Amino acid sequence: MFFRYSHTLSGTEVRHVMPLRVDLNHFSLSKSQRRVRQKIVDLRVRIARTVIDEEREELFQRHKQRFTENVPESLDVFLGPNPHGIPCANLEVALFDGRQLVAASYLDLGERSVSSIYGFFHPDHAWRSPGIATMLLEMEYAQQQ
Repeated sequence: MFFRYSHTLSGTEVRHVMPLRVDLNHFSLSKSQRRVRQKIVDLRVRIARTVIDEEREELFQRHKQRFTENVPESLDVFLGPNPHGIPCANLEVALFDGRQLVAASYLDLGERSVSSIYGFFHPDHAWRSPGIATMLLEMEYAQQQ
């Protein structure tokens, strides 16, 4: 099941949600995006089939402490019980500091497009802008494909 919404509640306010679409044939990194990419050069990047395990759930639980509203229970809320194959193939873009997972984001794969689903990161690495970094890595992957 795919879903999309156009409004969400934030406290007592109704906010408009606008999905972003980027034509990757005409995309190049801005100066600030290049700076974000530089902040992660010492991290190992892994793009692979999505598997939800204890390490990812623990990092997700730690990450969600940053929020006070609309806090999801688990990764299943975004990815479902079989994230790699239903409703379409899904990949994880992960950043590691040595063996420690510090960020992950998830990318649904379509025939001619991709959709970024969710990203989270270890709060100690917030200075690296890992959410933006994994999104840029997703875009780079899509361009290469």
